[in-house]
Parts: sequence; C-alpha cells; structure tokens
Amino acid sequence: MIPNLLSAMNSSFIDRIHHIVLNNISDEKFGVANLASLISLSTSQTLRKVKAATGKSVNQYIREIRLTKAAKLIKKTDLTAAEIAFKVGFSSASYFNRTFHKFYGITPGDYKTQNKSLKELASQKEKINPIHKIIYNKAIVLTTVSILMVFGYLFINNASLYSKPEPFAIAILPFKDFSSDGNSRWFGEGLAEDLRINLSQIKDLRIISRTSTDKYIDTKKLLPEIATDLDVFYLLECSIRKQDSTMLISVQLIDANDNHLWSKSYSGTMGDIFEIQNDVALKIVEQLKITLSPEQEKKITNYPTENQEAYKLFIKAHIIANSRKKEDLELSIELLQKTIDLDPNFAEAYAEMANSYTLLLSYGFSQYDDVKDTIINLLDKSLEIDSNTARIYTIKAYLYGRDYNWKSAIENYKKAIALNPNDATAHHQYGNSFRNRPIIDITNFLNHLNIAHQLDPYSNAINSSLIYALLDNNKIEEAEDHYKQWGNHIMSSFEKTRIESRIKVFKHKNWKEAVTIFESEYNKNPNNIKVIKQLRYLYSAVQLDRKKALKFSRLVYRLDSTSFKETNQLIWQLNLNKKNTEALEMLKDSNTDKAIRKNVHLWQMELWSDNPDNIMDYHNQLKDPEDKVLTFAKLGDLNRINELRSNHYIGARIMAEAHAYLQDRDSMYYYMNKIVRKINAVNLNNRPGFDPYRKEDRYKAFLKNNYLPLTHWNE
Repeated sequence: MIPNLLSAMNSSFIDRIHHIVLNNISDEKFGVANLASLISLSTSQTLRKVKAATGKSVNQYIREIRLTKAAKLIKKTDLTAAEIAFKVGFSSASYFNRTFHKFYGITPGDYKTQNKSLKELASQKEKINPIHKIIYNKAIVLTTVSILMVFGYLFINNASLYSKPEPFAIAILPFKDFSSDGNSRWFGEGLAEDLRINLSQIKDLRIISRTSTDKYIDTKKLLPEIATDLDVFYLLECSIRKQDSTMLISVQLIDANDNHLWSKSYSGTMGDIFEIQNDVALKIVEQLKITLSPEQEKKITNYPTENQEAYKLFIKAHIIANSRKKEDLELSIELLQKTIDLDPNFAEAYAEMANSYTLLLSYGFSQYDDVKDTIINLLDKSLEIDSNTARIYTIKAYLYGRDYNWKSAIENYKKAIALNPNDATAHHQYGNSFRNRPIIDITNFLNHLNIAHQLDPYSNAINSSLIYALLDNNKIEEAEDHYKQWGNHIMSSFEKTRIESRIKVFKHKNWKEAVTIFESEYNKNPNNIKVIKQLRYLYSAVQLDRKKALKFSRLVYRLDSTSFKETNQLIWQLNLNKKNTEALEMLKDSNTDKAIRKNVHLWQMELWSDNPDNIMDYHNQLKDPEDKVLTFAKLGDLNRINELRSNHYIGARIMAEAHAYLQDRDSMYYYMNKIVRKINAVNLNNRPGFDPYRKEDRYKAFLKNNYLPLTHWNE
C-alpha cells in the first residue's frame, strides 16, 4: 500500500506542476524560482521533489514540456517555427530549432512533413544509443564509407565520440572571494583567467569568455539557469579564502542539471598558482574523458612566467583592458611595461601590450601612423620569445587588413584560430574580414560570428556583427529573434536604433524605413552627433537629397570641427553640391590641409578634375589599391587597372564605379549585380560617378533589388 500511496502522491504532484508549466509556457523566463513560489516550496525543495518524481532537473522537465507542446503545434497548426518558438517560451527560433533537433533527433521542418508521431520518435530515440545517433546524423551528409572512416579515426585516436558533433562547452564562473579584506581578488581572477587561456587551446573544448561569465558576479541565478543562458553543459565554480599568507581554494565541476561531477580543495600561496591551475585543468580534461596529445598537455601546463609579481600585473592589465575605455587601455600599457621590466622574456606580455595599442587604434583613440611601429616592434619581440602565442597572429592579421594585404591577413587569422580555437575576438575579427575585404563572403562572415557568439554571448560588438551577418544572409527572422533576446541587455542606445532600423529595412524592403527612424531620433535630440552623421549618410546615399546631406554635414562639423574625418566629409558634401569655392577656402587653413593630406581622403575632389597632373599627384599618395583603381579609371587607363587587379583583391563596387568613369555600361552593370551586401549597394548609390546613369532602366532595377527608392538627386 505504501508504494502505491507514494506513487499516487508523486503522480498528483507531477500533474500539478505540469499544469502550472503549461499555464506559463509562453514565459521564457519561467523557471525553478517561479515554480517554487507557485507550489509554496523552497527552491531546493522543488529541485529535490521534481528530481525524485521524474528523474529530471526542473529545467530539463520544463524544457521537455515546452518541446512536447511545440511538437503538437507543429502538427496541428500552420504557425511558423518562430511563432511556435515564442508560444512555448523560446526567445530565439534558432535556439528552438537546435533544442528540438537535439531532443527528438529531427528538425521541426522535417517533423512537420514526415508522418511520425511523438511516440514513434521517442521509441526510435530509445533504440538508438549515442554512438548510433552520431552515425545516423552523419549519414544524412556522408556516404557509408565516410562514416566508417570517421568512426575508425575516432577509435584509433581514442577520442570521445561525444566531443565530435560539438565540443564540450564549459563556463568558468567568477571566483567567489570570501576573504575579509578582498585582497585575494587578483589571485582568484588570475587563476580563473589562466585556466581559460590554457583550456582554450584544446580543440575539443568550448570555453566561454570572461566578458560573458563576468555577467554572473553576485548573480542570484541558479547554476542550471546559467548553463542555459550560456548554452553550456559544464560549469566550474570556485571559491577562495585567505588565511594569513595561505589561500584556501575550493573547485567544483558541475553539469547543467546541477550534478556535482568532481570537487577538490587546495591550500597554497601565490607561488602555488600555476601548480593549482595545472592540476585543475588536467582534472577537468580527465573528467570529460578527453585524450590529450603530449603537445596539448604541455600547452595547458606551460608556465607563462616564473615571476609571480609579473604575472599578477599581467592579469590585472588584461582584465582592465577588457573595458575598452581609453584610460583603462593606457593604464594596461603602463602595467604591462612594469610586467616586462620584471620579466623581459614574458612573451604574452609583449603581445598583450601590442593588443592594448591596437585597441586604442581600432576605437579611434590613436592614429595608425603613430602606433603602427610600436605594435610591430612588440609583436616581433613576442615572436622571438614564443612563436605559439595566438594573440600575435590576430593583431598581425588586423594590421595586414589595415594595409589592404588581405592574403596575409587571412593566413594570420587562420594561424591564430589554430593556436586558440576558443578566441572569440579572433573569430569575430576573422568573420568581419569576410565582410570588409573587397571579395566578400557573407556565408563565412556569418559562420565565424556564430562561433564568436557561442564563445562570448554577452559581447556588445559580437552581437551587433552577428545581427548584420544574419541580415546579409537574408535570415531576417533569426536576426529579429536574436535582437529580441540580446538587444536590451548589452547594446548602446544608438546601436540599438541602428539595428532596429536595419531590421525594418530588410523586413519591408525599403531603406526609407531607416530615414524615418533616424529623423524621429533627431527630433528627440538635435545634438546627438551619431544620429546626425547617420542622417547625413542616409540623405546622401538613400534619398539622394544632397542639400539636406550638406545641412547635416555642417551640423556635424560645427559639433566636431577638429576631426579630419568630419572636415573631409564636409568638403565631400560641398563638392557634391558644386560649392567648390567654399571647399577650397576650407583647404587654405594650414591645419585642415595637413590633416586632409596626411590621411589622403581628398582624392575624390581631384577625381572630378580635368587636370591629369592633379589626379596623379593625389594618386601617388594613396595606399588603398581600390582608390588607385578609381584614379586610373578617371584617367581612362584600363591597362593599369588590370595590372592592379592581378596583384590585389578589388571589390565589385569599386569595379562598377571604375567602369562608370570609363563609360563601359555593360561592365558597370555586370559588377553592380555582383554586389552581395545591401549596404554596399547603398554606398555605391552615394557615388557621383553614377549620376549619368540613374535614369536608366537597368539602374532602376538595381535600386529596386537593393531596396533603394527610385529617386534622382536634387540639383
């Protein structure tokens, strides 16, 4: 009787929570805390009772109810996957698709079209053990021979089959410092950061970056919720307490269902940090059953320096630089110089200092010519000490990109990622290079941004780039889903507005949507320089209203008259409005002339000149091969254009503009139609070289295909 009574009680309890979950199924934030409150139990009691009654964690149980409800909606309604995802509490259609496939072994789309019930899927899933599942998934895209070859390779190398479809994902949570004086902070953060750095070098691990894990400092979220947020299955939780000169450290490896897999306590001093880190790293690898090669083991147990004070300064500088603020980047450089003074053979310190200088450059706090030699010297010194420092190659790739040497940039990005496959910044920059280089590859742009986001989901810059990558690949619904999930947490007000406008442009296939949004923002705050710059661009390139573009350019210049970029932009708009005399008056100012000529952004003014000597004068100062192509086009020199193309990547937009100057319509339209990004089509529309062609049917077709209005510039 007692077992039956217990069974009935369990059944009643499960029925109750099942009903509660269904009533709250559309609330993506509904979790164990909400459930505990509704059934009048503590969180820990709820976790224990659900686990005892179902054998599952609360999060796992709720997720299964969501997926079961979703499966019913897929069969019985005509709702899209995104609509169903939101109805059952998934904030992202892509995450819903991935979770559904992982649980049922079939995509929502395939489940819709196949005549299979949930019972059949469950039965099929039970029959297929983990090894068979992997073979089954591979069979979709590989031949039987390929499967056997892959299986044989894995068997010979004694690798874990679980790690092959997707690397083990682990988040190292911020250390909890229980010391009364808080002086052990850098010891704890140093240990955590070194664990990340060393474990990141293992290909079969996906390590979440510090930027994202730091979001959980002093969090009230439960570990399963954090695991869901970060899309990981393992969490490393650590605490540290200082007693006199001794550090007491507790480390626990926990899975996403809050099961404790391994724990250990350590006692040591600052001098023991490397031994502790090495032991923890190896224990994690051991628990996950990852087989390390001798080279990999050497990597994760390598000491970057024997000088503990130097290491402490290095970690502090690394963490401070993550803010990307000018004063923090400058402070990080000071700390790294002290680090190098203490240990001149600390390779990573030179690379980290080069990175801080590079960040000053990329965020506009310094000029390229002022810091380039310093960065190169630091990289050379780091390379001399240790050529396997991944950071070196990411920075070298960035510099090569700045110098338009895309072949070398690509080679260095690949080397950086090979050395550290978990470097979110490397994947982000590499992904952006596919967008920025002349020969654009939007597929790889998106692929690497997806990887970067997996590694650093809370990064502002990565989330922005990922949304643009989704839009470029015409994944409008996914871009909107991603923005809904992440936008309110991390993006600046201006960036949010720009992304919202871009999503509307793609949804409604009309760039005027962006104009309307930024006009509204301008009316709210007429002194917001970023909004004014955006309106200047939109009126110039979308509306072709050059008078309004000049008006906004004057406003920007009034707010920032010391910037050579804004001076150049005003001169550009003056020339578009045929106000050449005023433009020349601006150039009489010696400071203006020096700034413009140093950065060589005035070649456009000479492109419209009929004086070949003036054109060649500016051509000789140009660095960008694409700029040189346009000067040769203005001179009508097709042979020299072809010569440049044989040695450099030249993009479709530039070739279209060159042929516009050469008055070769067929070639011009050929290259125009090879443009893959809508924003590049807008940039093309901004160029005066296309003015003679704007009323032609082929040009109008190009405008329509790229969501641009069929307007002619105001004269």
